[in-house]
Amino acid sequence: MPASQSPKPILGYSPGPLSVGGAVTVEVIIPPVPLQPLMDAQYLDSKIMSQRPGMYIKYFPYLYSPVNGKLLGGGCYTFDTYEHAAEYARWTETYEVESEGQTIKFWDRPLFESHRKWVWRVVGAHSFREMEAQVCTRLIQWKYENDGVGQKLVELYPVLKETIKDLDVAVVWLLHNSEEKMVGLHVVFRNETGTVDGDLAQEALEEAIKAPLETLMPRDLSLKKFFDRSSFLLTMWLPISREAGGTELHIPLRSVAVPDISLDYI
Repeated sequence: MPASQSPKPILGYSPGPLSVGGAVTVEVIIPPVPLQPLMDAQYLDSKIMSQRPGMYIKYFPYLYSPVNGKLLGGGCYTFDTYEHAAEYARWTETYEVESEGQTIKFWDRPLFESHRKWVWRVVGAHSFREMEAQVCTRLIQWKYENDGVGQKLVELYPVLKETIKDLDVAVVWLLHNSEEKMVGLHVVFRNETGTVDGDLAQEALEEAIKAPLETLMPRDLSLKKFFDRSSFLLTMWLPISREAGGTELHIPLRSVAVPDISLDYI
């Protein structure tokens, strides 16, 4: 049954400031595969991952490359603390799975052609809309060389939050990695139906692509962009809802179902 038709509601998440201190963003490149097999292949691992300490939410974005048809996916996670985010990133390097009768490291799965991941401190995060309305995301990541960027981001966040609210978005995270001198901006967009089916979904994705997010960052930060992707949402894993007795998984795409866990996955 698709999660959008789940008898369990989403509990424990509501609009307002998010009490999160750390984040992880991940990019994976996957060979061309239909969405239901992808859902089947990652379901059990995502379920296990969503139970790691301190996780607040996991977004699984996806987009098929118009160039070669490969699936551009990954994850955007927030945690209650930076330490839990960093520990999660370390844990994924040691997490083992079964594949073709062998035990291998998670990132060595044949499903993944490549992966990259980044750990962040959350400067500020806010939800403007209910979870059920969220359908696509845009993640932008920059590098910088200047000093004093961290304090400037703290000063920027209240202004950025109010400005971005006027774009009628659902969620914003402003992220900083001082060790690697990186800034991240993760924005979740919505539509009226809360699904990624049909014309409204495409309109939401087009709005994400053309949203003037880069103009929100002051020029004196001298940021150099190295990642910018707008994607549909395949799944949203919701540990807080699970703990409250609600659904642990929301699937905006109605044509994709929670898999039969007796299947042998990719």
